Amino acid sequence: KPPVIKQAVSQYTQKTVTGFLVYALEDLTARKIHALCTRTEGKDVLDVYNALPLCGKMNAAMQKMLESEKNSATPREFIEKTIQAVKKTDSKKLRNLTNPFIPSAKRPRDWLELKNDLIIKLERLLK
Repeated sequence: KPPVIKQAVSQYTQKTVTGFLVYALEDLTARKIHALCTRTEGKDVLDVYNALPLCGKMNAAMQKMLESEKNSATPREFIEKTIQAVKKTDSKKLRNLTNPFIPSAKRPRDWLELKNDLIIKLERLLK
């Protein structure tokens, strides 16, 4: 079953953006969690950190993503693996490699705190 595709709606005007369709936020976030687990770059840390609070239930989206990647893990197993990958990540490396790509006003002040908060958010997916 393919990911859910919806029309894009502007958060600001609440009008439909015409001309293209976009993934549902949960499906897009599941793809970013996959990127987070496999490459653990700062942009993935920041994207997943900001996206998770906006998402509904993630289990179905995670299952679809795993199927599309031909990964036999359960969503729970994959989230646990992702948590371990994030825990191993050096927060200074995240900061140094990512900050040039994030506007100054949007940069996290403390990458270690952000990393630890993300781990908590990912752990909540296991409940």
